[in-house]
Amino acid sequence: MQNEKVWILLDRNSKSLGHILIKNYFMQEMQEEIKIYDSINTIEDLYNFDFYSTDQVIYYAFEDKIMSEYTKEKCRKLKIKYFDVYASVYNFLSSIFSKISKGGSIPNILAQTLENNPIEFTLNNDDGSNPQSIFESDIIIIGVSRTSKTPLSIYMSNLGYKVTNVPLVPEIELPKELLHVEPEKIIALTMDPARLIEIRKERIKSLGIPSDSGYATKERVLVELEYSHKVIQKLNCTQIDVTHLSIEEASEKIKNIIDSRKG
Repeated sequence: MQNEKVWILLDRNSKSLGHILIKNYFMQEMQEEIKIYDSINTIEDLYNFDFYSTDQVIYYAFEDKIMSEYTKEKCRKLKIKYFDVYASVYNFLSSIFSKISKGGSIPNILAQTLENNPIEFTLNNDDGSNPQSIFESDIIIIGVSRTSKTPLSIYMSNLGYKVTNVPLVPEIELPKELLHVEPEKIIALTMDPARLIEIRKERIKSLGIPSDSGYATKERVLVELEYSHKVIQKLNCTQIDVTHLSIEEASEKIKNIIDSRKG
């Protein structure tokens, strides 16, 4: 989640959930910017909301399903990364209630669910922070900077997958653990160079970094993508082009690939 630009959209009944989200889900000191819009109470408010794209991730929580669906479609149309908080919370609680309905100790069910919580696992293993987690992961997502590794990892963790993501940087040695894990678990994210340059330019502009810093130059991007290609060949893993995919669409592709391999 480091240095992500985040927008949080809430209705009047979701303000408490929003504050919990900010306090416990986001590490504020590591965020470039968090904007909160907590007075979006009707579909008309959404019609009037400016969904302009600024390389942000939109997290939204609406009780009204029509508002949630409208937000999702608007984000997909504008190629904005998004996350439905209510849907994720609902799915998480549904899994707990389903286990409780089948009998057993409620305290044990809650303890086991939290202990094996894929969301917690994914947040603790973001950006290659713990290479050993690779062996415990259901999915390992790799890619160069700004290919949406973190948002996609978090989205998939809410579907029940333990995800580790690893950045690919030519100057940093590849974690040796990647060489000893099943290639079927590894998904590499790729992107069109022109689009990646565009995203990176917006990124450094928002951070006030000089445009000639090297991070967003064509030469640097091509070097990184070439390195990524070599790593993909070395690991013999699946790659997905996320240039024109929303987080939801990329997640669905990965889910289908991983699930089909489980037989």
